[in-house]
Amino acid sequence: MIRRCLDPDPARRYQTAADLAAALSGAWHLLAARRALPPPGRVGRWVNAHPTLALVLAGILPHLVASAAQIGYNGVELRLEGAQQRVFAALVIAYNLIAYPVCFGTGVLLIGRVARRLPKLAALSGPEVDDLRRRARRLACRWPPWARSAGCRAGWCSR
Repeated sequence: MIRRCLDPDPARRYQTAADLAAALSGAWHLLAARRALPPPGRVGRWVNAHPTLALVLAGILPHLVASAAQIGYNGVELRLEGAQQRVFAALVIAYNLIAYPVCFGTGVLLIGRVARRLPKLAALSGPEVDDLRRRARRLACRWPPWARSAGCRAGWCSR
């Protein structure tokens, strides 16, 4: 907020005292919320120190566990005979050798693009951050309804 107040370009500064007061109020609420929260534990500190790696792990670990459980369940519950069992095992291996690398690579690519831009976020002015948020909301809201329903219900897609 101080950087925005001191911006040499008058158009990028707060235009009214009410705008500045609203920003100060928001900052005060954020600080109050941070003070009300307990200090992060060991895992929380690790996530704060390694956000990109934590995001990758949070995206892939549940899928690995679910796949292992599904493969185990299918191995016990499906009554397959010799040739069927071999074909099923080959399909599971082929699917996992194709699907996981493709999805993991796509996730790493997207997360990497975000991670490269995060250090620059602190240097952006208020209007630039607002524009970045607007662009992120627009991008998220162009996804199919099944992919964005949770975000839109949380208010991300308000226009």
